[in-house]
Amino acid sequence: MITLAGQTSADEQNPIDSMNTSTEHSLQEAGPMILQTLCIIGGWRGGELWKFDTHRKMLLNVSHWFSPSQQVDISALMKRQSVISGQGIPGKVWAQGKAKWITDLSHDMNADEGEIFNGKKPKGALGIPIRNNNILTGVLLLFSTTTQKPDGDTVELYVSLGNQIGDFLKRAEMEESLRESEKRLRALIENSSDAIMVLNTKGDIQYSSTSSEKIFGYTTEELTERNLVSFSVKDDQSSVMDLITGCLVNTETAGSSQFRICHKNGTIRWVESIATNLMSEPSIRGIVINTRDVTDWKESEEKIMRLNETLEQRVLERTAELQHANKELETFSYSISHDLRSPLRAIDGFSRELVEKHSPRLGDEGTHYLQIIRDKTRKMGTMIDDLLEFARISRQDIRTETVDIGGLVKGIIEEVRRTNDYAHVTIVVKELPPALGSTSLLRQVFVNLIENALKFSRNESNPEVTLGSIPGSEQHTYFVKDNGVGFDPNHAAKLFGVFQRLHSAKDFEGTGVGLAIVQRIVHRHHGNIWTETQPGKGATFYFTLPTHHV
Repeated sequence: MITLAGQTSADEQNPIDSMNTSTEHSLQEAGPMILQTLCIIGGWRGGELWKFDTHRKMLLNVSHWFSPSQQVDISALMKRQSVISGQGIPGKVWAQGKAKWITDLSHDMNADEGEIFNGKKPKGALGIPIRNNNILTGVLLLFSTTTQKPDGDTVELYVSLGNQIGDFLKRAEMEESLRESEKRLRALIENSSDAIMVLNTKGDIQYSSTSSEKIFGYTTEELTERNLVSFSVKDDQSSVMDLITGCLVNTETAGSSQFRICHKNGTIRWVESIATNLMSEPSIRGIVINTRDVTDWKESEEKIMRLNETLEQRVLERTAELQHANKELETFSYSISHDLRSPLRAIDGFSRELVEKHSPRLGDEGTHYLQIIRDKTRKMGTMIDDLLEFARISRQDIRTETVDIGGLVKGIIEEVRRTNDYAHVTIVVKELPPALGSTSLLRQVFVNLIENALKFSRNESNPEVTLGSIPGSEQHTYFVKDNGVGFDPNHAAKLFGVFQRLHSAKDFEGTGVGLAIVQRIVHRHHGNIWTETQPGKGATFYFTLPTHHV
């Protein structure tokens, strides 16, 4: 028999037993039970249980109990939900870290603590720190209606109970956290679109989630105790058995398999299952199968395969058409080269005969007209040659190699100076790094651009042509610049068209195919070409070439 707070209590119930049996309840349910047991045994009029909130750094009132005979202001009690360190009796116990016995609450009670009592106010109180592994986790506060001197044995007893309550609170918190985790896990399982099953080593279904009903068509009761293999089509049953046996052998690695199942409505569905061996988990002791309906995906896959087959056939047909078109183009080129040249040669030949043998009879005017005819036929022949060259470049295979652009340009300039009257033009050559491409085709690019620059700047007082580059990691940018006549930049797009000219043939010779050939070659080398110009201020042609295989 123990005398606490001026009252005598019989050993009707051990408070420790009450705490141990209360962990199956939530903290909100167990708290009042603990407080009631302690108050009845010790003769206290009521009590509060405060828990330390590590995030908010304050004590929270998580539970309370007061004797039915003790009048309590509920609204005032509800306001008393949290305290900081040093505030009220719980805050002082927390701040000091030790038990606090108060014999006269009239001197020590805070205003909010006094307001909760409407009728007979308590005279004494005991605040006990609650610890778990020597870490303060809360405060136990008990009220009495009598005044007495502090009792060391009683304080020691309640300090011991406080430690046990701390262990209980920690255990209850962990169990409550576990229950919440289980609820969340169950909610995830039940709301998952995948069918989740637990099988035994034979493949019998021990558990199935509600989503299994949608995929298989059977209720969870109908699925239970049936073997997973029995739901698959006959040709795929071996795949299901291999999945299960493989999971049993390779316990560390999850296995997966796609197979067909017979839905309850008679349709055949494609599913993908992932098997994980959790036989060693005490709470499961089975093979967990996650199954997903992949019927739509498989049908899409088959459509894509059929489309690919069709596409391959179309590519073959298109390739054959292109080959046929190339042969026709070659035939057309031959026709131009031979059939069209024949009448041109005849026109030029007869015109020459007339000039040479009948000039006196034709007179000056007649001879002049025949000379015009001969000039036009020769120009037509040149245009045919350029057109054939343009077509040849479009069909020519490109054999790429590292091309010494600097050496290539040096040879071109020497040749141009020997064969043309450009000695008065200053040609400046800056650094020209190597590029990847066809030597013969790139030679034609530089020949056309250099001759173009020389042609349009030759009439300037101090004509000058500059070649240089802007090196890059993926591709180099090369440029050919002149200080010639230039042209309107608004017409730059027309410059690379076949037979397009921006200057009169009387002023500058040419057929208008050279730049079209340059653009075609650059594009076939996966490069770009553009120009910057102003009338009377010259023109600069830029183009890019790769530094490695594209």
